Amino acid sequence: MEERFSNVVSSNGKYYTAGVGKALASAFLMDFNPGKYCIWNNKTEMGFSVLGWPLPYESSDDPGTKYVKVLEKLKELRDNIGKELNFDFDQVDNFLHWIAAEEEGKNIIKNIVGETALSETGIVLEASEEKFVQKTCRAEL
Repeated sequence: MEERFSNVVSSNGKYYTAGVGKALASAFLMDFNPGKYCIWNNKTEMGFSVLGWPLPYESSDDPGTKYVKVLEKLKELRDNIGKELNFDFDQVDNFLHWIAAEEEGKNIIKNIVGETALSETGIVLEASEEKFVQKTCRAEL
């Protein structure tokens, strides 16, 4: 898996095609097998950062190794923290995008970590969603 992914997205890869990067390649994998693969894009990494989680790979890792390590982290998020909500990889991706790119998601995370009052944001969460966000912010994956 690691070698094949690198061969597709690395500019010196055997099957490299200009314009096919980590996001598109991982999206194809997720379309093929959504229970096994998840999208990896910049919002994924931004979501990790919002949660205070370090990237799960070294900058020197090849793209395939990076994807496998990101996928392991996303599986932990889906299977451990999101288990009560029965999250699938699509929902994990949507969640990370929401907290990284959408004002509502950013504000909720700020509220959970104590940077702003939720009442100031005008946002109301259902109990299960709030519990998931709180668990996610406090998780050490």
